[in-house]
Amino acid sequence: SKGETPERIHYYVMDDAGRDGPQTGAIDVGATTGTTVYTPVTGTVTAIRPDPMVENANIIEIRPEANPDVRVSIALVRSDGEAGVNDYVTAGKTELGTVADSAEVLDPQLSSYTTDAGNHVTVSVSG
Repeated sequence: SKGETPERIHYYVMDDAGRDGPQTGAIDVGATTGTTVYTPVTGTVTAIRPDPMVENANIIEIRPEANPDVRVSIALVRSDGEAGVNDYVTAGKTELGTVADSAEVLDPQLSSYTTDAGNHVTVSVSG
């Protein structure tokens, strides 16, 4: 399905493509390779680990200040930003890195909704 937020941000709810979890368990945010990735929440970086899907990409995990019982993970990020483990990050201001080139490895679903290769970062929340 397709929609738009009050801020005129377009979104699509994609097929689960055989993946486990709720239909809205993660969000792919489309952007071209090399686009700066900012932290989506204010809190503390708890881990930076290699992304098993894409070489030279990482998954960055953040403990949100407003809800310390969950973790927000941002995958498919080249970690060349200003945040490291145990660093305090500010939503929309702290650079985590840049969008990795995942299109050749993942054949992203997102590309069927965009005019480019479908590169993106994936944001998810876990308890």
